[in-house]
Amino acid sequence: MGDSAFSFINVTDDCDDCGICVAACPKNAIDESNGYSTIDENCIFCCACIKVCPQQARSLKNGPIRDKAKWLNENCVRRKEPQTYLSCN
Repeated sequence: MGDSAFSFINVTDDCDDCGICVAACPKNAIDESNGYSTIDENCIFCCACIKVCPQQARSLKNGPIRDKAKWLNENCVRRKEPQTYLSCN
């Protein structure tokens, strides 16, 4: 993400260094040598590391990514049927 990278994933003390997040990350954005922290410049915001963490030690920090994730979970969980609109022109 270059200069626009920002930190949005929190790693708690519940992390047991299992490395599952490292294997799940498609962009090699987990730094094993630094407490499994996220390498923000490499992160593509897919949250795969959060989803696979068996200890739930990874979570979203408060901010725009968490706000958008909350909105999506509240508004896009259930499938909506397509609607067809006809123009009378």
